[in-house]
Amino acid sequence: MSFIQEGPRIDYENFDKDKLITNTLKWLVSGKDTRQDIKNDLLRFYTEVLPLAHKWSEQAEAHPPRHIPYSPWGEKIDEIETHEAWKKLDALSATEGLIHLGHHEQNEHGRIHQFLKLFLFHPDSAFYTCPLAMTDGAAKLIKELLKMKHLDTDKRTLLNKAYKHITSNDPEQFWTSGQWMTEKSGGSDVGHTETRAIKEGNSYKLYGTKWFTSATTSQMTFTLARIQDEFGETIPGNKGLSLFYVKLRDDDGHLQGIRVRRLKDKLGTKALPTAELDFDGAKAELVGEQGLGIKNISHLFNITRIYNACTTIGSFKRLLDLAKDYSNKRVAFQKRLIDHPLHKRTLNEIEIEFEKCFKLTFYTVALLQQSENNEAADEEDHDTMALLRLLTPIAKLYTAKKNINATTELVESFGGAGYIEDTGIPRFLRDSQVFCIWEGTTNILSLDCIRAIQKENAYEVFYKKACEKLEEMDEDKASELKQRLDKLSTQLKSWSKDPDLMQYHARDLSFRIGDLCVDIFCSELEFS
Repeated sequence: MSFIQEGPRIDYENFDKDKLITNTLKWLVSGKDTRQDIKNDLLRFYTEVLPLAHKWSEQAEAHPPRHIPYSPWGEKIDEIETHEAWKKLDALSATEGLIHLGHHEQNEHGRIHQFLKLFLFHPDSAFYTCPLAMTDGAAKLIKELLKMKHLDTDKRTLLNKAYKHITSNDPEQFWTSGQWMTEKSGGSDVGHTETRAIKEGNSYKLYGTKWFTSATTSQMTFTLARIQDEFGETIPGNKGLSLFYVKLRDDDGHLQGIRVRRLKDKLGTKALPTAELDFDGAKAELVGEQGLGIKNISHLFNITRIYNACTTIGSFKRLLDLAKDYSNKRVAFQKRLIDHPLHKRTLNEIEIEFEKCFKLTFYTVALLQQSENNEAADEEDHDTMALLRLLTPIAKLYTAKKNINATTELVESFGGAGYIEDTGIPRFLRDSQVFCIWEGTTNILSLDCIRAIQKENAYEVFYKKACEKLEEMDEDKASELKQRLDKLSTQLKSWSKDPDLMQYHARDLSFRIGDLCVDIFCSELEFS
């Protein structure tokens, strides 16, 4: 019989064999009993639930969503049909509390627990983590909207009801939410949004086209539109945009004032339904202050950017684990791949990049946790908020870019097998590109980093906190890091004198802050 190569395998039996979860919990969670409770839940999730989720994700990928524009009798129905496996991933998300965990106000470590679980789930989710990201962002947004004193009783009731649904751990009650902003006239530049909102009674009707909408099977969405006055005029630019809540379907499950043009044929994320659609009189509620739509919705996409970082490192870890497993099975030139020094060096260098991405992501998650704990206790911590504001876009761009470069190397490490679709390896390369694009491209997020520095003095806080941390470190190591920190600070001061020069260096600035954050703030997390 001719030779058959054994392929790489996901080891669902040996949870946390590299002590990554254990060490992260020691780093970020106080209380031995709490750490053990979280670890026990993650152990059960990994060994008992994820093997099922993996099977469902494979089924969902093999049976992508389908747009059914008309019924057999010619009625315009615009149904988006998803495979039963996609629905099972939705139910799993509810029962496992993948949103609920982050919004349980009595749980001071809920975000850490939640994001570790999402990190494990993503590679077996068929990108169901995308609607979960927008749903969690919607929950955060609703919390902020409910703080507005002028919010009327009906809208307060509406938002409270939506919040209960999207944070429920009951599959029968659980909703997901969309975040529909992108139009043909502008993606990241939402100031060119054309969708109009025309008042009708106490509500509005929306008219316009959304060119790229994920989570199109959700029950609700938040979106931006321009309010049209009685003369048919709208205010141009960002100042004319307001935030609206839309319930997508009626009680019979039919879309209300929404027409699906088509499903998008994407490079990757094939199981995820993404549509181009028209608002054609969709009923909407103005839930933010008129003209402050971008400010309002920023609460949502700050969460989705942290999700992007977390799911990126989940994908990164899975492919790295598969490559390491394969390197122990594949023999070339009389030795296993892992026994060749050059192959081992390649994997080791990639693993170091993964560790940096993991540390930066979970340091940012810890800041999110701290900010929400402070808020729950009615405490204000400007430093934590400034660091979170700075590191959220950096964590997203840093992990996405590091991952796509590593993914190319890891696919190559499988040789020709990495180029064959039914091995499952090419999907990682196709899907990795999306992490760099949605929730803001690398350049857009680098510019956002500059805004955080210039408008909120975030770098000054970063520098101050970094210096405090360096005082606790070994003198030689602290000296080298202080030199790097001071060099960046000097360059930043020079660049800030010229807006074009500042923008020119924005990427370099963002990655260097990311590297310094890892080396200074995350030194306590050790990898086996």
